[in-house]
Amino acid sequence: MMNWIRGFSALALVLTLGCGGEETAGLECENDDVFARVGETEGCFARCPVGVCSAGLVCLENLCIPTDLVGGNNNTNNPVRTNNSTSPNDPNNPTNNQTTQTNNSTTGSSNGSNNQSNNTNNTNNTNNETTTETNNNNAAQLQALCQQGCDLLYGSCITDNCTLTPEQTTALSGIYDTCLNGDPEYAGCVSEAQTDPDFKLALEELLTSTCDDVSSLRCGEFGLTQECQCAAPTSLGDACTSASDCGAGDLSPLCIPELNSQGQPTGYVGGYCSAGPCPIRDSSITDVDIYSDDSCGAGNLCVVVPSASGPRSYCIQGCDSGCRNGYACQIQTVEPNAQGEAAFVGGCDPGCTSSQDCGTGARCNTLSGRCEVPCGNQPVGSVPGNPTLTELCLNSNGSCIQRAEGFFCSLP
Repeated sequence: MMNWIRGFSALALVLTLGCGGEETAGLECENDDVFARVGETEGCFARCPVGVCSAGLVCLENLCIPTDLVGGNNNTNNPVRTNNSTSPNDPNNPTNNQTTQTNNSTTGSSNGSNNQSNNTNNTNNTNNETTTETNNNNAAQLQALCQQGCDLLYGSCITDNCTLTPEQTTALSGIYDTCLNGDPEYAGCVSEAQTDPDFKLALEELLTSTCDDVSSLRCGEFGLTQECQCAAPTSLGDACTSASDCGAGDLSPLCIPELNSQGQPTGYVGGYCSAGPCPIRDSSITDVDIYSDDSCGAGNLCVVVPSASGPRSYCIQGCDSGCRNGYACQIQTVEPNAQGEAAFVGGCDPGCTSSQDCGTGARCNTLSGRCEVPCGNQPVGSVPGNPTLTELCLNSNGSCIQRAEGFFCSLP
């Protein structure tokens, strides 16, 4: 069928093909045989007719090669590639075509699996990158929000509107830093916003505010009344049904209602306009603290009430004598008078109707609605200089008048 010459082992088979019918290296192949070199052996080899060779031959690279030249390895799945005059997809060689297609299919399937795996890994990597990028973006967004919020409360709204001392500026910078980054008792704005949706919502709502909307912080809580030229409340003690009825200046308006949420009388007839907050001079108080403060306006008083969540403060109308109907100028605290002497300071509060409405030892003057405190020579140790009750009364332009229960201070 063919001319072949036995040569060396073809474990490392290399085929150098010539064209059938041509004279190559001094040999001329008959019919459609192809000249080729198998290892060191040259010869003419027949083409594989429809992929089938005679016994002792194997179809390799579209040629029928003696099995002993290829070590008896009839492995058509891994043919050695040659520069064959027949195309790898030769329609005359369906076996090779099928083998090639099988290999391609296998390779394609394997590559497909690998590609799918790679795609999955790429997807995971993309997801991880996206998650990381999203987290970074969220953190950066919250950082920006917090910087705006802290600046609104403790930054430019104060520094641009107030004349501060260097000490005040330093203190304010520390408060801003605590707002943004936290301290041992506060996690900081970004951490709070990441973990507390309500805090984040409040922060977003805060950023819709203007400097005027947060003026009560600098003018009230910080007490920078003079430094920021704050406007004082204008309607303390007036009747009201809602906060909008009250003029609070640069503080926040407050209306103490006539009836509480249960419909019970509060004692504040017709409602009572207030404002706040006013500066708290001692946050550790356990009892009501009352004192004069410029943030409430000249002659008015700041009332601080302790509570479980921390002290609350608000302003009330100060007085020397009269108040509107239903109210009386009640003794609220002791402070120096114009001569520097300790004296009673009054504020408009609901008028009393019985001594039970007044403090321990005091009595109610039902005609004036004022609570009267006893006169006497016992010193008031809580007041600087240890004045007596009688001295306090006289320093307040009051008179010690004898009542059925004893001597009591009657103020004008």
